[in-house]
Amino acid sequence: LYQGDLNVGQFLNLDATSAGGTSATAVADFTNFSTINLTSDFDARDVLLTRAGSITNAAGAIINFNGTSTATTTDRRINSELINAGLIDVQVDSVSTRIGSAGANHENTGTYLNRNSQSVVTFVGSSFVNEAGGVLSGIGEYDFSATGLTSNGTIDPGLSAGTLILDGDIQLATGSDLLIELGGLVQGTEHDFIDVLDTIELDGNLSIDFIDGFESAVTTSDSFTILSSSSLTGTFDGYLEGDLIATRDGLGWFTISYAGNNVTLSNFSSVPEPTGFAVSLLALSWLLIGRRKTRKA
Repeated sequence: LYQGDLNVGQFLNLDATSAGGTSATAVADFTNFSTINLTSDFDARDVLLTRAGSITNAAGAIINFNGTSTATTTDRRINSELINAGLIDVQVDSVSTRIGSAGANHENTGTYLNRNSQSVVTFVGSSFVNEAGGVLSGIGEYDFSATGLTSNGTIDPGLSAGTLILDGDIQLATGSDLLIELGGLVQGTEHDFIDVLDTIELDGNLSIDFIDGFESAVTTSDSFTILSSSSLTGTFDGYLEGDLIATRDGLGWFTISYAGNNVTLSNFSSVPEPTGFAVSLLALSWLLIGRRKTRKA
């Protein structure tokens, strides 16, 4: 049994052993202000933290899912509604990272980070809301089949560029943000890719950034499918089919398409550099402005 908040400087370490798993039950709702580690280094040895109500992970606090066991029979699990304002750090290559219990309504204003391409984080309950300020990031998969996902915050795939899989019905709400990095032509490794296994409703912002100097190599003929789904409705805020969308760094713009339940960027046009004549005119105009100010003085 576990009772009381976990205060700064304290640690709750739940470690499986070769002899068996580890289970702790919180006797009341509690808040983590420090660090919780759920660790299994042994196949089929589970680590469980249970609370019939809710667990809060406070801002600045960390919950780590870790250990070397990669067996699908190894379960690292929080059996509780989870209110996260800190960091949920999934460091394992395992399909058995689970968060939630029947009827749980999860809220995130902090960060979820999934570090492994083979890792699946499964949510159990009734709903999951990524609130404003919340971030879902990394690679691998987040499974919202039981809860659905409503995102008012940020979805940031990749470590940097990478593939993020979202399972379940996904809604990107007004004011949400999808961050996409483009560093090359290879989907999911050189540029970000979101693979939605069920349905997605688009709204909110799409932010596009170049990485690794790719802005100097991208051409008009290049095309980037950054999102794919089984069913897609809606559009990003302000961008209909065939509209131009600028990169966040202002280096150019793409044509956006939603055809075939995909989101595709193509027909890149760079922002032209000022010509020597234009630069001379700009310099002359600033010189004249400076002279006028001097005469007024």
